[in-house]
Amino acid sequence: MIAPATLFVTPLLDLLYPRYCLHCYRPLNNRAEKYLCRECLSEIPPFEYYQSCARCGMFLGPELPPQEDCPDCRNRSFPFRRVLAARPYDGLCKELIIQYKYGREKLMCAVLSSYLIERLNRDEEIVKGTDIIVPVPLSRSRRRQRGFNQSELLAEVLSRQYHKLISANNLVRVRETPAQASLSRAERLQNLEGAFRLKRPEEFSGKVVLLVDDVLTTGATAAEISRLLKQAGTKTVYVLVIAR
Repeated sequence: MIAPATLFVTPLLDLLYPRYCLHCYRPLNNRAEKYLCRECLSEIPPFEYYQSCARCGMFLGPELPPQEDCPDCRNRSFPFRRVLAARPYDGLCKELIIQYKYGREKLMCAVLSSYLIERLNRDEEIVKGTDIIVPVPLSRSRRRQRGFNQSELLAEVLSRQYHKLISANNLVRVRETPAQASLSRAERLQNLEGAFRLKRPEEFSGKVVLLVDDVLTTGATAAEISRLLKQAGTKTVYVLVIAR
C-alpha cells in the first residue's frame, strides 16, 4: 500500500519539476515510470526473447535453440572467459546508447544499467565470484569531449548494487586510436596494441575481473584489455556489455 505522504509528495514534485521520457519526451507526470515511458520501454524486448551465444554473447535470434558457441567464435580463442550481453545493438536500445554517450544524457545510465543488472542476475555464480569490476577507460581527450566515461558510470552502479570493489584509475588508456568502424577485425586488434596500460598490475593478481563496457562489436577492445589483465595474473575475465 502506498503511504498517504507519498501520494501527496509525488504529484507535488511533478508539478515543481515536470518529468519527461528521456527518449520521446512524453510527459511522465503522475506515471510510475521514472525515465522512459511505457511506450518506449515496450520497444525493447526482454532478454528472454533472444537466444545468445554462451561464449561470445552474440544474439542469434528468437527461434534458435541455446548455443554453447556460434559460427562467429567457434574456431577462435579469447583471453576472456565469456561475454554477457544484455540486448542486441539495434533499434531503440542502440538509440539510447548513442544518446547516452554522445548526447551527454547521464540520466540514461539509470535505464541502461538496469539492463546490465537484469543480465548479470541470470549468472549468479559470476556475480558471487567477481572480485573487481573494471570499466573500459577513455582517453583524456575523449573523456573531456564527452564530459564523463559512460562505462565508468555503469560500473559504479554495479559496484553499489553488488557490493563489489571497483578498480579506479588503474587501467588507463595511454594512446588515442583512430576510429575502429571501418577496420577489419585484424586491423582493429593491431590498432589497439599498446593503447592501454595497468598502473598497478599486482592489484589483479589471482582475481576474477568483470570488465564493463557499453557495446561490444568485434571484441577487439575487450580482447586487448583482457590480454593485459591476464599478463598481470588475473585468474578470469568476464565481459559485461549493454549491447552486442
